[in-house]
Amino acid sequence: MDESISSTLALLRTSTAAAMRPARWTERRSIAPSRYVRLSHDGQTLAVCVGDSIALFDAAKVQTNAAGALLGLAPTHSVKKTTIDVVLSADDRFVFTTLEYDRQVAVIDRATRAFVGAVPIEGDAITGPTTRPRSSPTSTRRP
Repeated sequence: MDESISSTLALLRTSTAAAMRPARWTERRSIAPSRYVRLSHDGQTLAVCVGDSIALFDAAKVQTNAAGALLGLAPTHSVKKTTIDVVLSADDRFVFTTLEYDRQVAVIDRATRAFVGAVPIEGDAITGPTTRPRSSPTSTRRP
């Protein structure tokens, strides 16, 4: 197993044991810095930023330290290997992650773990993707 995945699993296990009880998973509390780890709305999957990939974990298996927690890696195609800030769509179908220095937000299909594409973003060192529409007079998108 890749060293970064092993260290991520160790962090998840330690943080989970120290900060959460099983009954609290539905509250979607952060078990690590929320910009790198996100629990899906349905509570089944943890999405974790790992270099140029998103690691998807079975949340119940991580919580109980069971074997086979890693569901797989989804490539983000980050040239600079700076995948940070992960969020899931409201229906949990897609994972969005900021490619900090690539000036893009990668879109991953959660079910297939396939790279769907990237949305170009202006600026350097971008962070903080959101799945909510802007609240501005020019915004016509609805959630």
